[in-house]
Amino acid sequence: MKPLSHPPEFEASYQSTAIYSHRAVFWFTWLGVLPGVVLAYLNTRRLNDEPLRLKVLAAALSWGAAYACILGLIGLYPEIARWIRLLGLVATYGLALFLEMQMIPVVRVHVRMGGRLASVWVPLGLSLLWLLLFWLLLGAVLYLIRGELPPQ
Repeated sequence: MKPLSHPPEFEASYQSTAIYSHRAVFWFTWLGVLPGVVLAYLNTRRLNDEPLRLKVLAAALSWGAAYACILGLIGLYPEIARWIRLLGLVATYGLALFLEMQMIPVVRVHVRMGGRLASVWVPLGLSLLWLLLFWLLLGAVLYLIRGELPPQ
């Protein structure tokens, strides 16, 4: 049986597409959901995988809905907020694990076909910038509401 062959332009375009590893997707999701979901979504866009893209979006929206419910529970039952926050960690870990499991076969096939992996330094820098901006925005909102900076 003859192995499948692709036109040379397909090979060149495929090899020039760099995607993020499944480990990068896991850790970026676990440490800060938004960057991990963005990396997984970029992988699906770069590989033009529509069904996987829809799975990533559905998982992210499900996580958002679960997290909104968890925040609602904390508002309703502040006395057990510590235990309810654990549900948030479990939901985030579940999302990270789900995205990693979805990316493992895609990344392995991509590398086997001669594709390359993208560097994680740019997403890491953007994640740190996002975190800094988030905390600055939070501090500004607290300053506007309370009239004082949060205690350090």
